[in-house]
Amino acid sequence: LKNLDSVQDAVVMVRSASGGDKNLWAYVVGKKSNNGKPSFELETLKRELMKVLPLYMIPAFFVPIESVPLTTSGKIDKPALEKMSSQWIKSAVYAEPIRQVEKTIADAWKEILELEQIGIDDSFFDVGGNSMKVLLLSKKMSHVLEKEITAVNIFTYPTIRTLADYLEQGQKKEEVIIKEVDRGDLSNRMKKMRTNRPS
Repeated sequence: LKNLDSVQDAVVMVRSASGGDKNLWAYVVGKKSNNGKPSFELETLKRELMKVLPLYMIPAFFVPIESVPLTTSGKIDKPALEKMSSQWIKSAVYAEPIRQVEKTIADAWKEILELEQIGIDDSFFDVGGNSMKVLLLSKKMSHVLEKEITAVNIFTYPTIRTLADYLEQGQKKEEVIIKEVDRGDLSNRMKKMRTNRPS
């Protein structure tokens, strides 16, 4: 993580969730750009890490921080990092699922991630998702949506909003194809009727 161009410093810790699952948390200090803001995006970091690390080694949570807190003895202040995690989670903006497909996806996420609330703009990998849970979610959503949802789909569309948009666009394309097939079938039938019409 520290070898990435946009990262100045980073700490990765193992933390236990309420359900007993253990997740990797990454606390990232980004290099500042000319305007003084961090020069990295969390989704970009994940994509870069996926190129060099197996999925199980990629942190489930990425928390942007200004600097790594240290104790008076110069060691990493883990309690301070955990406090930053809580503040970061509370600061997240919640966007409620509105469309039916969003509500269906959200219900599946909440079951797999054991969370009571998930916003449609929350990244699956920012709220506890990992490689194992991707597979569980893929199986769960394929069942409830009666449509194959692959792990690649989840990595490509990691928020409820983007996945819902993808599914709705796919549905519209299928409807267009069906209409085109129906038109073609009707056209062929009309041609046969004209051909078979007695002279």
